[in-house]
Amino acid sequence: MRKVVVVDNHPMMVKFMESLLEREGYAVRSAENGLAALDLLRADIPDFLFVDLIMPHIDGATLCKIVRRIPEYSGIKLIVLSAIAAEEEVPTDLDADLFIAKGPFAALGPLILEAIQKIESHETNKVLGIEKVYPREITRELLKVRQYFNLVLERMSEAILEVTQEGRIVFANRAAMDLFQKPCEILIGENLTHLLPQAYQQAFCEALDLSQSVNFMEAGDPWVLNETFVFVQVFPLVPLDTNQFMVIIKDVTEQIIREQQLREAEKFRAIGTLAAGVAHDFNNLLMAIQGNISLLQMDINPTHPHWARFASMEQQIHYGARLTQQLLGYARKGRYEMRKTDINRCIQDAVDSFQTTKNISVVKYLAPDLPPVKADASQINQVMLNLLINALDASGEQGQITITTQVVDQSALENPHFKALSGQYVEVAIADNGVGIKPELLEKIFDPFFTTKEMGRGTGLGLASVYGIVKGHQGYVTVESKLGNGSIFHLYFPVVPLNQSTDVEGPHAQPHKGKALLVDDSESFRKIGRDMLIALGYEVLVAANGKEAIQTCKNTAHDLQIAILDLVMPEMNGVELWHHLKAAHPHLHFVFASGYAPETLPDTQAISRASILSKPFNLQTLQTAIDHKEKVT
Repeated sequence: MRKVVVVDNHPMMVKFMESLLEREGYAVRSAENGLAALDLLRADIPDFLFVDLIMPHIDGATLCKIVRRIPEYSGIKLIVLSAIAAEEEVPTDLDADLFIAKGPFAALGPLILEAIQKIESHETNKVLGIEKVYPREITRELLKVRQYFNLVLERMSEAILEVTQEGRIVFANRAAMDLFQKPCEILIGENLTHLLPQAYQQAFCEALDLSQSVNFMEAGDPWVLNETFVFVQVFPLVPLDTNQFMVIIKDVTEQIIREQQLREAEKFRAIGTLAAGVAHDFNNLLMAIQGNISLLQMDINPTHPHWARFASMEQQIHYGARLTQQLLGYARKGRYEMRKTDINRCIQDAVDSFQTTKNISVVKYLAPDLPPVKADASQINQVMLNLLINALDASGEQGQITITTQVVDQSALENPHFKALSGQYVEVAIADNGVGIKPELLEKIFDPFFTTKEMGRGTGLGLASVYGIVKGHQGYVTVESKLGNGSIFHLYFPVVPLNQSTDVEGPHAQPHKGKALLVDDSESFRKIGRDMLIALGYEVLVAANGKEAIQTCKNTAHDLQIAILDLVMPEMNGVELWHHLKAAHPHLHFVFASGYAPETLPDTQAISRASILSKPFNLQTLQTAIDHKEKVT
């Protein structure tokens, strides 16, 4: 017995079709919408399928497309039975075998039997009964509106779905298909609840049971669907149909990434400010200790028993200064001598000075003829050493560290946490085959003082200074790691344009004697600095700030020879003070001193050719800075 399925939401039409076809010996089943029809087709595949186009719960056009895309249904003879055939051009993308324009039942019966006969004799793609149906203008206008809204829905960036109260999908636009990575014939009829991650299923089911609008955007964090951050809204289609719901899923991945980038930048800025402040104050304390040691050493002979103790104390000050330099590196407030630099040479120097008792090999794949980058070679050397030590600590008693360099363009730096500037970069990749980093720790490894090492084995400043130094060179740092498979740190430094010079003029020796002006907001530094200058033979004028210094200079003779200015002071910094002093004292020579030397001061002309003392410094370093100062005009 030949089998027929009739899909129409009008009960009188279904009753008429069943009566007509059963008298002709066909086994007839019916469905009132496209969703119910799909369930019938899955249970038993018919020979003929009559489909109305305008229906709820998956319209006839969508149903036709689904049927034609499923190989198991390729043998079904598809007949579209709808009044639309009389109102507009027959849609060619439905791939129906034949179209019948709905009309009076008396005329429709023979057309249905004729349609079956024509299909069996392979006369397809015809429209029957259109001459007996008078077109209605109002229906034509409604169809145009429907087409317009369908076009709008298809072109929306948000995923739009219509679901039943049970959660079954009866409509999905193109964005929804892309989001769930499923074609129409698979997505339609699926239960949306089952397509959601388990963490969200209960909340979604409760929204359908409530039969009221639910905006999950207001409930907390966004959902994650197929690695995409989304906000979900559910609306009942009231008063159209209380059992139908519209679901809008908006991709907010870019928004979330931008917010994460902003939070990350604010976090690093806040920690960097704190780190810089701690380092600056700590350097002032070390300066007081170092200065007193230098003065005491002037009064004793190197054979004195205390000389070795002083030398040991200086060594500890040196270690303390290295810690503050790492903090300043993280805060990007260290002083960089930027020159055209060969990264390969920095890597080789770091590897040559890298020593270990472990059976760890270092393998290098360094690209030849690598273009130069604008960098401070000593800082880059420190970065490489820190990463080598980090890789060593992550490895066991034996393993391999691999260093690779190459030139890449901006497209290779795609990362959700930053947007790289256009241009070429030198990439340095340092890989180890150690234990790897836990996923929950990856976002913390660049934070100052964060360490997974045992107490006393690490300061937590190594990777923090790597991050700060690379960022201070307008570069980028990324890391990828998997537990048990080691880690890879990627560093990116912008390539220097061929016509750009980055060499810094070196200082020229030109010793001076006479009066000296010392300006610093730290009382301890003023005391020790005054004593050190006196020890070097200078008559010293001391000021605690810029205004006091200007007044002091007004009251002094014109034989002032040198001014030692703190770079960072409240109200008036060292550069601003330099502007005031150079006009009244054109022959005055300047030396800047600071716990850090920010690259973002209002005017760097004053410090670009002058000596800079990094606290803490000893008496010999102070003398060298004075003897090698550069006159600034």
